[in-house]
Amino acid sequence: MVVGDDSGNLRLYNVNELTNRKSKSCDDIMRPSRVLEWPEIAEGPMKQFCQKEVVIVNSACVSHDGEYVACGTDNNLVCVWRQIRDSSEEEMMLD
Repeated sequence: MVVGDDSGNLRLYNVNELTNRKSKSCDDIMRPSRVLEWPEIAEGPMKQFCQKEVVIVNSACVSHDGEYVACGTDNNLVCVWRQIRDSSEEEMMLD
């Protein structure tokens, strides 16, 4: 499951992990499995529209296999992240 926020971040939740948490604290239960921060755009014509300060994520989704995460923003940007695996690490990364 994925949700966006008014800072351009995406919060990913592993639903299986979420349902198995035994904590009674709401903060612990609602802690995301991973947070994808909005990328910084160094230069180019889209820089003014892509700054984290002006991006609000309105909708977000994850592909059925978990390889892609997509979102739509209030300034009409559609962004897609693809999960990659580093052969030297077990941890998954997004590019």
